[in-house]
Amino acid sequence: MAKLTLTSPTQKRGEYFEQQACKFLQQQGYHLINHNYTCRYGELDLIMTQQNYLVFVEVRYRANCTFGSAVETINASKIKKLIAAAEFFCLQHSKYQHWDKRFDVVAFDGDTLQLITDAISI
Repeated sequence: MAKLTLTSPTQKRGEYFEQQACKFLQQQGYHLINHNYTCRYGELDLIMTQQNYLVFVEVRYRANCTFGSAVETINASKIKKLIAAAEFFCLQHSKYQHWDKRFDVVAFDGDTLQLITDAISI
């Protein structure tokens, strides 16, 4: 029997903005390795390479900035989960263990896209 997957409007919106971010980054010379990588530590929206970097990309969306910008929604707890998931990914994929790594953020505030490279220090 096939597994039924329910997709909420929020999940559909998230998927849409992740696709838009991926297209934008590919136009900037990034190459997609994985998307929606999930492990016990959390989820990584996009895993890409750019030049000699393995780049973990967090995609954030806010319809408006009334309660803060998309970037401002990334708190210390989220950062901790992103770092742990990235470390676990590298353990599972040994060919990337010695690559330089960084975290980029693609933030959508309404129709405005902002790319922040090296946004999270590890």
